[in-house]
Order: sequence, then C-alpha cells, then structure tokens
Amino acid sequence: MQNKDGLLAALIVLFFIGDGRATFISVLAIPTSIIASFGVMWVGNVTLNSISLVVLAPAVGIVVDEAIIVVENIFRHIHDRHDCRLR
Repeated sequence: MQNKDGLLAALIVLFFIGDGRATFISVLAIPTSIIASFGVMWVGNVTLNSISLVVLAPAVGIVVDEAIIVVENIFRHIHDRHDCRLR
C-alpha cells in the first residue's frame, strides 16, 4: 500500500509540474524528510506512538508541499529569464 501511495504522489506531481527532474526532486523530499524526522526523534529519545505519527504525517506533507513550491518558482524564474533574453 505504501508503494502505491508514493507512486500516486509522484504521478500527481509529474502531472502538475510536467517535468521529470522536478518530480524527482519532489519525490526525494518524501523519504528524506521521513528519515530526518525519525533521526530527530531518535536523538530526542521520543518513542514512536500514535501521537508522534499523527504529527509526522502533516509535517511530511508540508515538506513535500514546500518542495513543490520551490521547484515551481525556480522553473518560473528560469522561464522568465529565457523570455527576457528572447526579446
């Protein structure tokens, strides 16, 4: 089930952004943020219970959302720069 969720998220990002490289960057944000979260939890000696999982799920969503926004802004600036050079 989890593999299908990650694939679905990647396909949605690919659909909206339309670039494989940007999708790859956004898809890398998901496992990176989860691994980093578990690392911080381990260092802070926080147990993995339902409360920590409830907090972790929206946090990962926020990280992925921010990664998509950053990639979209980068593409917009690159596109605007190419438009200025063509004029």
